[in-house]
Amino acid sequence: MKDKKWPLPVFIVLLLFLLPSITGHNYYVLHVANICCIFTILAMGLNMLQGYTGLVSIGQAGFYAIGAYISGLLAVKLGLPFLICLFIGALVASIVGLALGLTTVRLYGGYLALVTVGFGRIIQLIAINWVEMTGGGEGLLGIPPAKLGTVVLTPEQFYYFALLVTVILFVITVNLVNSKIGRALIAIREQRIAANMMGIDVAGYRLIAFVIAACYSGIAGGLYAFFAGSLFPDYFSLPQSIIILIMVILGGAGTLYGPIIGAVLVTIGFEFLRPLQSYQMIIYGFGVVLVVMFMPYGIVGVARHLLQIMQGDRKGSETGVARG
Repeated sequence: MKDKKWPLPVFIVLLLFLLPSITGHNYYVLHVANICCIFTILAMGLNMLQGYTGLVSIGQAGFYAIGAYISGLLAVKLGLPFLICLFIGALVASIVGLALGLTTVRLYGGYLALVTVGFGRIIQLIAINWVEMTGGGEGLLGIPPAKLGTVVLTPEQFYYFALLVTVILFVITVNLVNSKIGRALIAIREQRIAANMMGIDVAGYRLIAFVIAACYSGIAGGLYAFFAGSLFPDYFSLPQSIIILIMVILGGAGTLYGPIIGAVLVTIGFEFLRPLQSYQMIIYGFGVVLVVMFMPYGIVGVARHLLQIMQGDRKGSETGVARG
């Protein structure tokens, strides 16, 4: 029965792989598609922390920046290969995530949110003030294009690579959620004290969630560094963390497909709202308020509710026919 759940995701992935051909290899579409992949990875990481563990984090832009700057600096300063830079950037972000998790192991709710806000701000200030390494406000420039072996990836090839990474991380996420780790995280989210009484190592699993979220953000940061070719501290500010949070809430926190839907909708939405510039965040903030008020479980939650209603009506009509 479980196998029947896979045809739709497989069809969607095949459609995404055909996207360049469908759109006539349009550069702008490829650009937006690459950003969608990067934001999807960010949202999936935060969803493991907030959606499945119930921990509020508003500092994912900090881990995003760590992955981006570490990857970019290794490429610019040392000339290391793309994949090695990507791996080390994710590793450093994971280690920092572990350190942050250890220092905040007893914090919850608003206290944890404030700490993560401060963490993100500290990382941004380091990027601004460590001019010798990061370039400061003038940015880290000259990041070479991504290469696999001797092949320099074109925007289309980079999209395929980013999509492949996104699919791999999604499969890993599915397996994590359906594993002992995922069940423990959900138990902590639903009732932390009861989970502790049942023998679940709450602190240990919290650390795992922090590391997973940081690792995903580090991977996304590395991809962004090579995709953009330059890095500026302003891009990794508090609004960026809020945008990632919006993606998770809009799509549906604690669901597998919610972060993907949220990331795609927010990315495309920002493209449509680009002419409004400074009003973008105001509109999205208003949208988040509406979602929280009328769709607390996000788009996926509403879709599930409607599906249950339809299935209930169908069963009711079948029962009526049988009785008739």
